[in-house]
Amino acid sequence: MASAGYGRVSRGRDIRDDEDGLVDEWGVRYEGHHKPGGGTFTRKKHSRRKYLVIAVAGAIILLIVLVIIAVAVKKKHQEQAAVMCNRRPRPANLQKWQNKSAEGLQVFPYSEDMTALISFCVNNGHNIGGYGEYLNNLEVHTYDYHMMNQQGDDHVRCNDTYAPPDKVCVFDLTEVGHCNHFNDFGYSSARPCVMLQLNLPRNATAVPFANNTAVSQKLGHRYSPNYIGVTCDGATEEDRKHIAKDTLFSSPIQYFPANGFPVYWYRPRTKDKFLAPIVMVQFNTLHEHAYVNITCTAWGKSFNNGKPETSNLYTSSFVIYHA
Repeated sequence: MASAGYGRVSRGRDIRDDEDGLVDEWGVRYEGHHKPGGGTFTRKKHSRRKYLVIAVAGAIILLIVLVIIAVAVKKKHQEQAAVMCNRRPRPANLQKWQNKSAEGLQVFPYSEDMTALISFCVNNGHNIGGYGEYLNNLEVHTYDYHMMNQQGDDHVRCNDTYAPPDKVCVFDLTEVGHCNHFNDFGYSSARPCVMLQLNLPRNATAVPFANNTAVSQKLGHRYSPNYIGVTCDGATEEDRKHIAKDTLFSSPIQYFPANGFPVYWYRPRTKDKFLAPIVMVQFNTLHEHAYVNITCTAWGKSFNNGKPETSNLYTSSFVIYHA
C-alpha cells in the first residue's frame, strides 16, 4: 500500500529560539518543559533579564568607584591649591591680633592662629586655604547686630537728637552695604571686607574734628560733624602701591556707613547693656600675591589728646594677602 503522506511525528532535535522561548520545527514550545533527550530549556527572556541585572549592578559599582576617585582627586587638588596659595613666605614678626574689647578700635576677622594676617585663596572658597574661617568669624561678630537680636523695650532707634541714656541704640545692619553674609563679605570676589568696632569707656563721649581741618579734608565727602570718621590705607608707600585704582569702583576702599561712627552713640549711660556701632571697610582693588599692611584710624578729637593716629587704642593694623 502506498504511503498516506503523513508528516513527521517525532519532534526530533531541530530546536530554534523565538522571542518567547524555545520551539522545534513544528512550532511546539518548550517553555519550562523537558527537552527531548533529557535536560531542560531556559527561556531566552530569562537570560536577557539576568544579563540586564548584571549590567545594571556593574554600572552602579562603576559609578560608585568613579565618585570615590573624583572626591579623592578634588581633595588632592584642594590641598595642592592651598599649598600653592600659601607657598610665599609669611611676613616675619607678624603681630598678634589685639583684643580691645574694653576700649579702642577693634578689627575683625582675625585668623585662627590669632595673628593680624588675613590670607586666603579666592578659588579655594570655603575649603582649606580659602576664606571660610574669615566668614565664620564675621558671622559670629555680626550676630548681635541682626534685627532679631535687637528687640524689646530697652532697644530704640537713636538719632542726633534722641539717644536716651537708659536705652540701647539699635544698629541697622543694612547700612553695611555689600559687606554681608549674602555676598560672602566680599571674599568670594576678591574684595574682602573687615569690620571695625569702636569701643569707648562707659561714660566717655566722642568729639569729632571740626570742618576745614586737616582731618576733615582727609575724610573728604565722608566728613560729618555728627560722626567719628574712619580712614584705612597702606601703612607704607610700598603698601599703598598694592592698592590699585580702578574706574570700575568709585574708590579703592569703601566704608559702610560712609560717615563712620555716630557721635550720639557715645553718651553717658545709665544702662550696662551696650552695643557699639560698626563700620565695614571693603578693599576693592588689592593686588594679588602681595602682603599689604593696612592701618585704620578712628578720627576723634577727644582721642589721645587730639592725635588718635599715634595711639594704639584708636588705630588698628593688619595684613591682607589674597591669590
